[in-house]
Amino acid sequence: GMQSIGARLRGRGGVRYIYYLENDQKQLVENTYTQVRPERSFTLLEDVDCPAVLAEQCFVTNDEDVEHFGSEQGCKAVARIYYEAICTYFGTEPLPVK
Repeated sequence: GMQSIGARLRGRGGVRYIYYLENDQKQLVENTYTQVRPERSFTLLEDVDCPAVLAEQCFVTNDEDVEHFGSEQGCKAVARIYYEAICTYFGTEPLPVK
């Protein structure tokens, strides 16, 4: 849904993972990477007892992203896409846009 409002997907299908190495250096891996890593990645996602997704709709250091998603209209559009994705996950019908 994010592509429909102007977001560019980064990585393969828009999914990438970042791991931090011992020297605080970042290692970026694609979603096809299957090696099980001993270090934790995002505690927020690992310590929950329910389905969880960490979403990042824009980079505040990217002028184009800020232009698309930094306004009230942009935030509302992103919130709607997240809402519709959650409805899809639970198999419910989203309420119409007001």
